[in-house]
Amino acid sequence: MTSKSETDKTASNPADELLIEPLDPGSMAGTEVPLKKMPLKVNGKELRTILVPVKLVEDLQALSDQVGSKGDMPSIVAAYCGVDPRIIGKLHPDDFNDLQDVVIDFLPRFIRDAMEQARTAAMAEMAAAEDQVNAA
Repeated sequence: MTSKSETDKTASNPADELLIEPLDPGSMAGTEVPLKKMPLKVNGKELRTILVPVKLVEDLQALSDQVGSKGDMPSIVAAYCGVDPRIIGKLHPDDFNDLQDVVIDFLPRFIRDAMEQARTAAMAEMAAAEDQVNAA
């Protein structure tokens, strides 16, 4: 067993190469989400499940760059799963909802919180606009 001080020494020298692996490789497996309502055929190949992978902290910036300013759920789901957005657009709404639920569960808490804040702000804007229309 490696002690904390041995680990600290190894990590403190940036010139050394580090081999970092999960203790339980199964924890990196992700989740296969079945397309129950409407499996697809993409370029002649059956698509019956979509993998929602486990993302590490180092993957989050790349995910953010892929989604960019769009921030809509189909874009987030496509980028997170590494699936062409055109495929996401062809999913049955119930299959998309199942996939979206798993992706949201896999997102780090700070991203889920930011999404909820954005949703709350958008709903408040819509309510204010509706109030203006009704007042006119």
